Parts: sequence; C-alpha cells; structure tokens
Amino acid sequence: VIRFCELSAASSRFAHYLRDRAVAPGDRVAIMLEPSLAYYAALFGAMKAGAVAAPLFTAFGPDGIRLRVDDCQPKLIVTNAEKAAEARFDGGPDVVVADAAFLEGIAHYPGCFAWETSGNDLAVLQYTSGTTRLLPEAVRHTHRSIVTLMVAALYATGIRPGDRFFCPSSPAWGHGLWHGTLAPLALGVSTGTFSGKFDPVRLLEALSEFGITNLSAAATHYRMIRNSGRAKDFDYAIRKLSFTGEPIDSETAAYVEALFGTKVCSMYGTTEIGVILANYPAAEDFEVRDGSLGKPVPGVEVEVHGADGRALPPGEIGEIVVRRRDAWLPTKDLGRTDADGYFAVEVPIDVNVFLRLDHDSGPATTFAGVVSLFDEELPDGYLYTVPDIDVEGVETLFAGCPSGSGRGLVAGEVRHHDARELDGSYAINTATQAKLLLEDGSEMLGCYLDD
Repeated sequence: VIRFCELSAASSRFAHYLRDRAVAPGDRVAIMLEPSLAYYAALFGAMKAGAVAAPLFTAFGPDGIRLRVDDCQPKLIVTNAEKAAEARFDGGPDVVVADAAFLEGIAHYPGCFAWETSGNDLAVLQYTSGTTRLLPEAVRHTHRSIVTLMVAALYATGIRPGDRFFCPSSPAWGHGLWHGTLAPLALGVSTGTFSGKFDPVRLLEALSEFGITNLSAAATHYRMIRNSGRAKDFDYAIRKLSFTGEPIDSETAAYVEALFGTKVCSMYGTTEIGVILANYPAAEDFEVRDGSLGKPVPGVEVEVHGADGRALPPGEIGEIVVRRRDAWLPTKDLGRTDADGYFAVEVPIDVNVFLRLDHDSGPATTFAGVVSLFDEELPDGYLYTVPDIDVEGVETLFAGCPSGSGRGLVAGEVRHHDARELDGSYAINTATQAKLLLEDGSEMLGCYLDD
C-alpha cells in the first residue's frame, strides 16, 4: 500500500535525482517497471522534472525495447534487475535499476520539488498496441491531457469520491496508465493494480480484501474470472464495473452481472482521441443495453458515416467518426446506431487463423479459427482460436486475410513465455517481428503482432 504523501515525496526525490543526472525539461525517460513505488516515483518524478515519461511494457524483448528506445531517444531507461541486461546495448542510454537500494540511495533528496511545467508541455509518450506498422506511433500527451481524461473518469469508469478503484491492466498501456492510474489519483481516489503475471484468483482475493467498489478491466480479465472456478469463494463490495478493449461475449457479461450484482459497462475510444462513448456506470438512471457501446460522453459529437462522408440513419453500418474542432476524425472502426441513439460496433469475423503446433516428434498439427478484423487492419494481437488448444509448443502463427483483400498471409513467431491462454483465445504480449507469407509461397518482412 502506497500513501499519497509517500508517492509525492518519492516522486519529488526522483525529480531531484534526474536534475542531478542532467536530465533537462523535454528529455525522455523510459520506464520499464512493474507497478511499484519505484514505477510511480519514476513516472511522476519525470513529469515533475519537466521530462517526458515513456512507459514500456515489461514483457518486451530486446528487439521491442530497442525499437522504442531508438524512436523516443531517452536519456535514461529505468527498469528492474531482470530486464536490465536486455535494456543495455551499444550506443544506448544509461540503464538505471530502480530497486529498493536505489530508492534508499535517493532518500537524501528533498521530499518536495518546485515544478515549472505548463499545460502545453509534453508529459507522456504513450506507445499504442497497433499492428499496422513496424512500430506503432507514440501518442504525445501534454500535461493538459489530464483535463480531457476527467471526462472518461467521471462518465466511462464512473469514479466518484469514496470509491475504492481497481484496474488490473498494465500501466504501460493506455487503459492501465490513464484510466487505472492517472484518472483516479487525479481525483484523490485510491486505486489498485496488478504487478507481475496476471492471476484471476489473486485479482478476486484483492477485490475482496481491499473492499474494491469500482473495477475497470479488459474483457479478457472478466473471462478469466469466469473460468477460474473460484469467483464464488469470496465476498465483494463492487458497485460499478467497466471494460474496454475487445468486445465482451454475452455469456461472460451475464456471469459477471450475476456475480457482482451490476452490469459491466463498455467504454469506447482510442489512445489518440480518448473515450467518446460510454455506458455511464455511475448513473443509476442510464439503461445499459447488452452489446452496446453506450452513448457519447458530454461535449463530444459522434456519428456513423457512410463512404460518402454523410451520417447514416439508425441500423446502417458505417465508420464511427468523432468531431474535433471543424472536422470529423475517423476511428477506423465499423459500427451503427439504433433508434434511441445507442452505438454498437460491428466485428466482421471473416479472417482465417491457424496455429501451428510443432511437436517433438511427428508432423506439426494445424488448427483453424477466426480473428476479428476492423476494415483492413489486423487486431491488437488478439487471436480468437478454436477451444482447447494447448499453447505449449506454439511456434508459428498464420493469419490469413479475406479473399480478394490482396494482403496475403501474415506469419509471426510466438515466444513461449509471451503466449497466454485467455478462454480459448491467445494474446501476443510482445512486439514480435513478422513476415508476410504471400500466396505464391514467397516471404517479405511485415508487421508486428503486439498487445
């Protein structure tokens, strides 16, 4: 448990440490740590010092780390002892191991810091989990972004004074950082998260032990709760539930509602534009409809447009767009509205997926399945496969594109320790170099599969 006063003092000491390391305002500081006092001290300390925090997922391998470091050019990489060797390379930045000894070593610095940042100063470089380019572009967030985030905090996750909030998503990604960390702390609300490999039973124990009243998680987390077989072993104080990421299946949604006594509410948006649709978990007079993304958050215009750029009537499928200043920005997701103004996303399931299982002896076995596809973009590393496939021995992933798309096949190596079973689906938890395997059998360098 970390108190606000401890976090304030530790981050101030880290800010002083950065100044002594000649880290200037605007310099990048990469942070590759599990949630801990060291992580939060580095995150908020970098921003206090006027530097730009660049969170990196701890499951990245050397290639994934190198790509992002080459892109953001940090002065320092702050990590743990386990990842330090992978973070070091010739010509790279200094690597700082932020362990207990490190925190003791900076304890002599003052526990307060006179910050001089402004709302327009860059605060965070957030790498997304997109898969349509070799390296997903980092989204640039200024200190002013916290104001926009409050819309999502109040209406999408329903944070209110007195809540005990919890978000098990990694703070290296948008959900865990913005909705799980910055939003509740900015509102003075206690928040919890998950450190280390995710375990649904540990999550359930934490929800019960800490009396969590507001949980925001990925649909995958809820499915793992359902499949744990232990959910009914604990007592809960949950009053509000929300989810983001991939859609939640109706069976899981019904199970979660029966377990916690309240519906799980969708929120929808992107790292680049923020949350634009919500099901208002804190509003008792709002009807949450199964399978719906909800309605636009206050002050945001959202429509479904056809190919001609005009708004479509209820029931017709088009692209979800959001108005920013004087222009409509595309989300690249297909959706529709109903007569009451609720939005729903359309998920075409028309892409073949094959998992090739290479065994020690005998021929390799190939299983077929499907993967969700928006427009012509690959999803964020989520591979929905046929049930009961053992992830052990998975060496190669083949994702075939729809006939006529001209995109051939995608093949990517799956690392054993990065494959994770998620209720019959598997997530690739690292940036993995892929190859385009064309229909004529030739190969060419392709995209990354990244969660």
